[in-house]
Amino acid sequence: RPKFRRLLGFAVCSALRLARFNVALGDPDKPVWTGNYFVGVPAPAAAGLVMLPLYLSFTGVTWMQDVPVLIALHAMAIAFLMVSQIPTFSGKRMGLRIRRDMVLPILLLVGMSAAVILSYPWIAFTGLGVIYLASIPVAVLRYRHHRRRTDAAAAMERKDSDGLEIG
Repeated sequence: RPKFRRLLGFAVCSALRLARFNVALGDPDKPVWTGNYFVGVPAPAAAGLVMLPLYLSFTGVTWMQDVPVLIALHAMAIAFLMVSQIPTFSGKRMGLRIRRDMVLPILLLVGMSAAVILSYPWIAFTGLGVIYLASIPVAVLRYRHHRRRTDAAAAMERKDSDGLEIG
């Protein structure tokens, strides 16, 4: 029974994340740069992240099976990340225009990445999960940087509009 409760908690957090995402779609006052970030970890990424202990077990790291509390804490932490206010990179607005001289190297990189994922899936999925988790602090720092710039520009705009005399 406790296993089902953990799964239920993760599912409830996924539903809450989806509800918040749907409600946030209608906010017209958000700055353009906020489109580069999700609020919290999106549910598909969280589904991959919650599987990290399984990926690790397939790579030969079996000691985690002896500590189910650790796996439960990991699942709860990922569920928390889904419903948190922590900004994460979205990649929606990544510049997809590729310079002509970079087409071949990028095609080679994509092909090699596919070959690594097909040849060593559990190591590749573990690496992708770790890279994603490591990107979260970077996303928080970048988000704060953009927020400070936006707040400073808004303060300057208010200062300028308050200082103008009409007539």
